[in-house]
Order: sequence, then C-alpha cells, then structure tokens
Amino acid sequence: MEDLPTELWEKVISKCLRKDQATLCRVSRDFGILATRQIYRTIDLQSSSQIMRCCRSIALRRSSAMAVRILRIGCGGWGYYESLRLAAFNRNIMAALVACSPNLLRLEIGFYLDLTRYHFPLLQGFSIARNVPFTAAIFSFLQRHPTLQILELKSTIIEHRTAVPIQFPHLLRFAGTNRIIDALKFGSSIQDIYIRWEDGVSTTEIETALGALAPSAVSVQSFRSANTRLPPQFLDILARIFPRITALVIGLRYSSPNMLNEVGSKISKLEELCIFKIDSPTYYESDDESDDDTKSHENFAHELEVMTSWSKLIPSLRSCTLPSGIAWSRPIISSLWIPCAGLSRISAVNDWWVQSVLSGKLDDQINDFARSIGWELDAQGALDSNQRSVIANLPFQMRLRLLCVICRL
Repeated sequence: MEDLPTELWEKVISKCLRKDQATLCRVSRDFGILATRQIYRTIDLQSSSQIMRCCRSIALRRSSAMAVRILRIGCGGWGYYESLRLAAFNRNIMAALVACSPNLLRLEIGFYLDLTRYHFPLLQGFSIARNVPFTAAIFSFLQRHPTLQILELKSTIIEHRTAVPIQFPHLLRFAGTNRIIDALKFGSSIQDIYIRWEDGVSTTEIETALGALAPSAVSVQSFRSANTRLPPQFLDILARIFPRITALVIGLRYSSPNMLNEVGSKISKLEELCIFKIDSPTYYESDDESDDDTKSHENFAHELEVMTSWSKLIPSLRSCTLPSGIAWSRPIISSLWIPCAGLSRISAVNDWWVQSVLSGKLDDQINDFARSIGWELDAQGALDSNQRSVIANLPFQMRLRLLCVICRL
C-alpha cells in the first residue's frame, strides 16, 4: 500500500462495489479509513429503516460523519403515516445533520425539516422536493447560505415570502417554479436554468420571470421548462433576454404541425443553439387506430421537410426533438438530418433507414456518424448470438444493409 499515493487508492476503492468497500474496512486501519470515505461520501436514504440506521451511525461515529459530502433524505412511499414516522426519528436526522455539517457539500430533502438553526459552511448545493412547503425556516436557511452554486426549489407550496430578495451571486444552476423567482436575486454566473411554469402562465408573467434571471444573460447555456404548454411568443422573449443559449427544452402550445415553421423563424434568433427539444407531444394524435401508420409517415415527412429548411435557417443546430418524438441529429460535415431515435416505435423511421441504406444514399461519413451516436439496428431480437458475432465482423456499410434486409423480412 505504501507504493501508491492515497489519491490513487481512493480512486481504486471508489470503483469497488459497496459490499467490497465494507470488506475493505476490516482489512486494516488504513484501508478502513479510505473505504469509509467512499462508503459515506454519498448517502441516499429513501426508507424509514435506512434513515433510522444510517443517521444513528453518522451521529455516533465522527469518522463517518466527516466523510459525508452528499446527503439525500427522502420519504419514499410513506403515505399517510409520514408525520408519525418523522416524529419517531426526527431527532436522529437532526443529530446526523449536525455531525456531518462541517464537510457537507450538497443537501437534498424530500420532506419538511426545520433547518432554522443549521449552517453548513461548505454547502454548494441545496434541493427540496415538490411537497416541501416554503416556510420562514426555509427562507432563513437560504439567507444563511448565499454562496450556493446549485439551487433546486421544486415546491409549489409557498407559505412565506421575504420583503428583500435573497441574493445568490455565485449560483451556477437554478431549478424552481416561476412563483419563487421574484423572491430571489441572481448573479451573473448561472449556466443552467430549469423552470416549472404554472398552468396558464401569461406572457407578462413569463417576461417578469425571465427578466429576473437577466443578469446571467451572457452565461446561460441551457434552458429547460416543464409542466405547461407555453405560447410561441415565449421564444421571442427568450431570444431577446438569453441570446447565447446552446440547449433549449420547452413545451409549446400547438394548433397544427404547420406551426413548426413559425417556431423555426423564432429560434433562428438564438445564433448559438445546438440542441432543441419540444417536450411532450401535443398533436399527432388520431381517434382511428387504423390511420396511425399513415399519420406517422405523413408527420415524419413533414418533420423531415422542416428539418431540411432549418439547416440553412439555424446553421448551429445539431440535435432536435420534435412533437412526434423523433430525435433528429445532423453531423457537422453534412446538411442531412438523420432520425436517430424511435427505431422500434415509429415505422416511418424504420422505413427511412431501410430505404436510405439499401439504396446507398448514405455515404461513409454519415455511416460513421450513425455509429458514433450509438445507432445499432438489432432486428428486435431476430438475431441469435452466432448471427450477431458474424455480422459484427462485417464492414459497417455491409452490416447495415444486411440488418435492414433482415428487419424488412
């Protein structure tokens, strides 16, 4: 053990299974120290028995408590008995928080805890679940930790507000509802934003929320939203405030597939956009199941036409997921959009690959790109192990052609 530095031993032990790390704790004193650091580095407690045993161990053993860096405490499926169970071992949880407070870097809680008296000097990330109400204690806790870099406030239950917004000048990632944004004051370093909008949110409310995040207009790279269908005007506001976004995931209100043309003209203002996803299909539905296959091919053809037009409109765009659920990708060396997902779900995508490969439409560069993104046509279990091994040794172009023939049969 003396031949290798401690950092390398920690790297090796971190790759071991948890049961093997527990065995190493009993090998020697030195191995015990290193293994304990790895075992207790990330603690994820999602049941009452886990919380009872682990929190008691952390509270009683200083070496274990000092090793904790990430602590997640959830309530799983406790249901109606949650309050009774919490009352039974709330003291153990609080004792564990006190014990691991000096070195804790991230805290995630899935139920309400009174954090009024607690301070974690090195805390970088804090997260609360949707069912945890915003109380005066939570806001007081946030005020004592202005150096947070990751803040995830998913709760929609707001019971208290502060007169003065809480400042987070060093925040790198923010996730929360649009209702909580006005209670916070952000710096200029946010890179990743995730907002859960209220249903029926107005354009004015959208502009107010995004305006509060405007100090980070230059640094924001990824923007995601959920839980609503935003009006298309949202893209105009977003492009004006955050022009340098590279990844965008949103839900939009659609009246027809033709609105994709309007979306393209709006996101073209995001000159550095590389990844764009419309979350959750809002159309492409048919009451007649017999028309599903026909509708799938029509929508696929329309999306292919849209993506082709977007190649010139948005040169930086490399990956796109549209309402049909198809994920499109475009290699840097080509203007051709390739459907990279939905192979087993959408027959139109299967047909496109079969026709393109068998006709020799794809050149070697496109084939290499398909292989680099992990696309493999496996005939959905039609091949046995011997056939797979034979096909795997063929050149990639020949392998694609052969597998496409098998799938067509």
